[in-house]
Amino acid sequence: MKTAIMVDAACDLPVDFCKKNDIHIIPMGVVFGDKRYFDDREPETTRSFYMDYSHFRAMDVHSIPPSIEVICSYFYDHIVDQYDQALLMCLSGTRSNFYKCAIEAGKQVVEEVQQRNDAGDSKARLKSLRIMDTHTLFTGQALLAYEAFRIISVVDSVAIKELYQMLRTLSKNIRVYTVPDDLYYIRSRASLRGESSLGTLSYAMGKSFDIKPIIQMQDGNTRRVGWGKGFVDAVNRAFEQVKKDIKAGLMINAIMLSYAGSTKEVMVLDSFRDLQEYADKEGIHLYLSMMSTAAGINVGPGALSVACCG
Repeated sequence: MKTAIMVDAACDLPVDFCKKNDIHIIPMGVVFGDKRYFDDREPETTRSFYMDYSHFRAMDVHSIPPSIEVICSYFYDHIVDQYDQALLMCLSGTRSNFYKCAIEAGKQVVEEVQQRNDAGDSKARLKSLRIMDTHTLFTGQALLAYEAFRIISVVDSVAIKELYQMLRTLSKNIRVYTVPDDLYYIRSRASLRGESSLGTLSYAMGKSFDIKPIIQMQDGNTRRVGWGKGFVDAVNRAFEQVKKDIKAGLMINAIMLSYAGSTKEVMVLDSFRDLQEYADKEGIHLYLSMMSTAAGINVGPGALSVACCG
């Protein structure tokens, strides 16, 4: 039984990992001033975006979920005739309309496949489809997608319903820690969503004294869990918390990191090397990728995200 693992372009799983393991990425639209393009996690396009965004931060920038028609077309072109079952793992429904669009697209695909089967079209191979609101985002999404791939690699015959239930239980325990470099971006985007994880006073103090917050998301809820004196100190503290999470025991044997810029800027940090060494010693896989455009729009260039499940 062949299973398709699908994610949207907001998922911060390394692109090379996705390509190597046939994890499908559905592109998302991006509006940047008068520019319009699809984000399909192409590294050069993402790198260019961060360079532009850092220079024109006041410009109107937002992501657009793919339409129902686009999602359906992706299923027909890449999934319906090639896989027996499929799981589409979506960015948290509280952050994007992608999940709603995917649900409607899924209904249309299932109906179309049924009609094709009734008409005797043997090419329509897909028998089961699940659309999942992961209740997490970015590196958290990546962690779930990684685990989904690991499970189907070990248990080839796992039913999509059982896989969905396992992942839903895990998603409640995923913690995503985010450290922004420039508070302007995260404050402005949070204000649009009506969030208060970074209030006016906290923003003013942060700008005046170069204090960076550590913001945690778990099961759809966001809160500030710490501060650092400058970006590097905040990242150090976030990594120390991840070490504590590892020591307490993880439910998924991996950690996902993403950075809104060149990953080389993270790899030179002493705290990153320490975390990598600690993870290696504990037998935990660590993955680092360039942050997706959808994530970068919200937290800004130079931000870092790390996720674990425990």
